[in-house]
Parts: sequence; C-alpha cells; structure tokens
Amino acid sequence: MTTRGSNRRRLAIALGAIAGIAAIDIFASRRRALASRRASVIAAVTINKPPLEVYEFFRKLEHLPQFMDYLASVEVLGPRRSRWTAVLPVGGTASWEAEILEDRPGSALSWCSVEGSPIQTRGRVTFTRTPGRNMTEIRVELQLAVLGGGPSTTLARLFARPQIKADLRRLKQVLETGEVLYSDASQHQLPHPAQPSLPGRRDAAPRTFIENPPTARKGGTP
Repeated sequence: MTTRGSNRRRLAIALGAIAGIAAIDIFASRRRALASRRASVIAAVTINKPPLEVYEFFRKLEHLPQFMDYLASVEVLGPRRSRWTAVLPVGGTASWEAEILEDRPGSALSWCSVEGSPIQTRGRVTFTRTPGRNMTEIRVELQLAVLGGGPSTTLARLFARPQIKADLRRLKQVLETGEVLYSDASQHQLPHPAQPSLPGRRDAAPRTFIENPPTARKGGTP
C-alpha cells in the first residue's frame, strides 16, 4: 500500500509539473505573439528652421492634426496629459489618452498612451541641429500595439513609413511656408501648380502630396 501511494504521489507531482510547464509555454507564446503584432515605424526629414522653433511648434500637441492626416484632434488635458482622436480608415474614430514621458526643449519629446487605453501606442521625436547650418533634422519613432479585433488593428494601417514620412513633409511645409501645398490630381491630367489648402477645409477626394514642394512662402506666415 505504501509503495502504491508513493507512486500515485509521484505521478501527481509529475502531472503538476507538466501542467506548469505547459502554462508557462502558453504565456510565453502569447507574449511573443503580442510582440510580433507591434507596428513600428521610423522616419525623418530636415526642416529649414532651428531646433527650438521646430520643437516649440511640435510641443503644442494641438498643432499635430495640421500635418498628421489621420488625427482629428489632440486635446490638452494638463501639463503632461492629452486626449488623441484618430479617424479610422474604415470610418468612425478612436480616442485614447497619452502622457508625456520625456520633455527636453529643443532636443527630444516622448509620450505613451496611459494604462488601460484602447489604443496602446508610444512615440519619440528628436530635434537635431544639422552640422554647419541652422536647420533641424526631426526624427520620429512610433509604435502601436496591435490588439486583434479592436480599433488598433485598423489604425495600424496608418502606421507605415510612407504615411509618417508624408506627415513630416507636411510639417516641413507648415513651418517653412506657413501652409500645406497640395496637388489635386483628380482635376488635372497634366502637371500643374500646387494649390494651398483652405483653412478649415478637408476635401473628400484623395489628394496627392507633392514630392518636392517649393520652400518659398505662399502668402502665409510660419
């Protein structure tokens, strides 16, 4: 009887150990799967303005929708907290709150969404003076955790390098010319002059971004 009882205990211990290892494997695989579904992008552009001026414009987070097409609004809630609202490609909007983690005037700015937000994202922007010139290289790093089935899956389509690069070019135009220049390809078949965007207007038809816009002022002020 003693031998039989000992065997049962050893069997129970072995089964428990196997179950524990299986649970650890499942947890680790889920962690790996979550990490693999993290969209990230890095982009940069050089702007003909000093670093502090570029930083000061970017630091006013309510300015971001001026050049980031997918943002409907950024509402400042406090010195380090804000609410972001994005327009989803399939229609509708998604909102989340974020807090600033790093704020070094003229040098760097970073933020991340607060715990429990439906959109889990983080970003970091650096402002570097170019050698020998009073210009700024602005470098943006963005990450988005893609949580299956939620709005983050849809929003991830916008976290691509071409989209972020276009956002930075629009920022360059805003700071250098005071406005964003567009080319309405839906109305012209041949090359044609760029037209400034009208204040408060967003056309329903898609617009084509000009690859190398002029830096001369078009009637606005930075």
